[in-house]
Amino acid sequence: MTVDGVTVPAATGIGGDGWRYEGNTLTTLIPVARRASDAHVVIEVRRSPGSLAQRAALDGFAGAMTRLRGAYDALRRTSPFGDAPDVLIDAMQAGDRIGYEPRHAAAEIAHFHEVLARVPAAVAAQRDRMRARTKAAATSTTAATDASAPTEAALAGGERAVQLVADAGQ
Repeated sequence: MTVDGVTVPAATGIGGDGWRYEGNTLTTLIPVARRASDAHVVIEVRRSPGSLAQRAALDGFAGAMTRLRGAYDALRRTSPFGDAPDVLIDAMQAGDRIGYEPRHAAAEIAHFHEVLARVPAAVAAQRDRMRARTKAAATSTTAATDASAPTEAALAGGERAVQLVADAGQ
């Protein structure tokens, strides 16, 4: 990366000087010194050879990250009746891991696609467990069992999570 011919180093640590990579949106952020709005600036970014060949694997990534985060949030709100499965958390954190170590982006994207394929079934299983608890409570005669049944809001959160992860995988 260069700005007006001067190499811009990668940032080290949070808030460090230099360029950084936002993994969730696959965006490179390059700091440029303040200047007049009509001043000419040349920013040059050189990509590693072959990076454009992986473009198809990146399509939809930022949107998938947003949807996975939404599914995670929806399932976290179902507690204590449900929670986000580990495979959802793993997929959702891919962007963070890319941001921490951009040089591992290709491996992280490949891992993301492998994990993403397992997320819908895991989230649906979580929703189905909540449905089963509700059904069991409806046929029970004890108040203790009824209190352990998921609320309508929790069931709706499970349904929302299922829809979001389905959209993330498209």
